[in-house]
Amino acid sequence: MSREASDFKSGAFLVNTMIERCKIVPRSRSPDSIKAEEMYKKGVNLKDIAAEIGKSTSTVRRWKDTQGWENECPAENKEKQKTKEVTDPEVEEVIKNEELTDKQQRFCLYYIKCFNATKAYQKAYDVDYRTAASIAYRLMENPKVRREIQRLKKARLNREMLSEEDIFQKYMDIAFSNITDYVTFGKGSAEESPNFIDLKDSSQVDGSLISEISVSRNGAKVKLLDQMKAMDWLVQHMEMEKAETEDDGFIDALKAEVTDVWTEE
Repeated sequence: MSREASDFKSGAFLVNTMIERCKIVPRSRSPDSIKAEEMYKKGVNLKDIAAEIGKSTSTVRRWKDTQGWENECPAENKEKQKTKEVTDPEVEEVIKNEELTDKQQRFCLYYIKCFNATKAYQKAYDVDYRTAASIAYRLMENPKVRREIQRLKKARLNREMLSEEDIFQKYMDIAFSNITDYVTFGKGSAEESPNFIDLKDSSQVDGSLISEISVSRNGAKVKLLDQMKAMDWLVQHMEMEKAETEDDGFIDALKAEVTDVWTEE
């Protein structure tokens, strides 16, 4: 054997010896981590696992990341895990309400997001728009459904530090906003003085009611928030309160106002 070959063989032996010595012997897993992994694979969320084995959530999460639980977890359980960890407290409260069916629960949750019974019914019951529009009002007359919606509305308002009066006032402001509060316009007195539109100073107007504002070579453009949608919202919510409070004619007045606006258009 040549000297070069002998040196190479000795060097290879030395490298292999060093590799063997540097190998890290894996630590034995604790019974708690094994139990935690088994629970995770069954779809239990990290918070519940931590509570069951008496460890912090951060410890369980570290085990999950370092021990590769995700790699062995079935896809359906991964999705279940993800869903459970982002569940809204609002949803959990509705699920606890055993007076309602699953679809009624979904209806309530959809309704407080859009405040539109037809759209909420359409999503909850998976029906077409025409069917939802003809049936949704019946569900709104269900006392159990009405109570749950009122409870959810109050809970949301409390979280946002708003009162119902604040919300109604804002919709009133939108519904009865006037463009002349934001611009002045008129007809010129002579040919050399054409029609004009001037924007009022921002310090003089309520900017929260403006949807769009722009200035181009054709002049200024101001668009307010949708008045018809605001009026519809007011009518719907006043009708919901009608069964609980005395009707003083305000609902009919709002309906008449909506009719007048459509007629003018």
